Amino acid sequence: MYCSACGREIVNESNFCYLCGARQTSARAYYRPQTRLERSATDYKIAGVCGGLAKHWDLDPTLVRVVWVLLVLFPVPFVPAVLGYFVCWIVIPKEQLPVYVAAPAAAAPGAMNAQPR
Repeated sequence: MYCSACGREIVNESNFCYLCGARQTSARAYYRPQTRLERSATDYKIAGVCGGLAKHWDLDPTLVRVVWVLLVLFPVPFVPAVLGYFVCWIVIPKEQLPVYVAAPAAAAPGAMNAQPR
């Protein structure tokens, strides 16, 4: 990326030019990728609803869980909070588990140069 004021090359995610101090107004700096709402397959306690909501909203999962527990503990919204959790459990799809690929095993030193007898 190039500075709009001085024309020198700067880091792509810069908000200010570190050479002249001019503010950069790049559309890319404010871009937020769209995320699909899914229940978490890795960060879950019951069904992954709070973990999925936290990932979608870019929040800490513990914060989402604490808010949900507070909603359940108050007497008025108890039924809607519990019912809402179970509805989310049924409606929100579960994300795919991450696939881990094992690294190839390293050969013993000198194994490539060995000649069969």
